Amino acid sequence: MKRFLVLLLASILGLPLIALGQDDNAECFDCHEAESSQYLRNDSALALSVHVDFLCIDCHTAIEELPHPEEMPPVFCGSCHDE
Repeated sequence: MKRFLVLLLASILGLPLIALGQDDNAECFDCHEAESSQYLRNDSALALSVHVDFLCIDCHTAIEELPHPEEMPPVFCGSCHDE
């Protein structure tokens, strides 16, 4: 039963990825590493971050399609962090 619940939870958490068809950050980086982007990714900061293994959409949950609207709500860290 425990194994079933773990598999069920893993599949539910994977639904946003399936919806966007995104299994890595490549599509995000296509725009966000362009010099014209206001929000450039910072490889060195991300590489040193505890979030290095996360997908962009793990935190930027308001993104439902790509390209996303230019104005996005701020990330809500409280879904993972207490402070």
